[in-house]
Amino acid sequence: MIVFRRFLVAFPLLRRQRRYAANVSKCWKCGDDLDSGALFFCGCARNVVLPSSKRDFFSIFEIPQSMNIDEKMLARKFRELQSKLHPDKFAQKSKTEQQYSLQQSSLVNEGYKTLLNRLSRGFYLLEMRGFTVPDDDHVMEKEFLSEVMEFNEQLEEIENDDHLRETSQLIEDKLTHCWVTSKENYERGNFKETHSWLTKMKYYVNLQQTIKDRLRPS
Repeated sequence: MIVFRRFLVAFPLLRRQRRYAANVSKCWKCGDDLDSGALFFCGCARNVVLPSSKRDFFSIFEIPQSMNIDEKMLARKFRELQSKLHPDKFAQKSKTEQQYSLQQSSLVNEGYKTLLNRLSRGFYLLEMRGFTVPDDDHVMEKEFLSEVMEFNEQLEEIENDDHLRETSQLIEDKLTHCWVTSKENYERGNFKETHSWLTKMKYYVNLQQTIKDRLRPS
């Protein structure tokens, strides 16, 4: 039996990011002031520093704050940062440097995963804009929920892999429509509608995962 899974309506991405971040102004080791560009290392002594709470994932990877990103650029910057910050690079350093490199590396990992996935990237942008979910936005439209339930019922009855793939394509088309519509609303500053369309995407993603789990290797 396929279980219809409900989702949380938002990702607490900024709160997770702040687990690693601190508001620091001086290097912990040499005491020099940290300028605005000191994201990972002290400017003079090249000591690894605590992540700054003033920087967001987009600025960490030096990409524009947008629903659309250059994924190749993101991946390239991710590899570059991890080559400098990975804890293995600090195995012979002090405990403090090992701890800070681990925090920086973890933050870079989380930022990469957040921005690479278009859904989490969309929710992250909404959080950056200070959007909070209205009380009346926790309940999806009955028509939409009925459609999702119908898809679930159909999936329970489908035995053929070809039919599963056909259904997957239908759902993918709906995902594309939701994504395009959410981007249009975001660009217009209509964040409530953006959130609504992103939330619909989460249901469709769940359906796609159900199909993926059922499809036999070809």
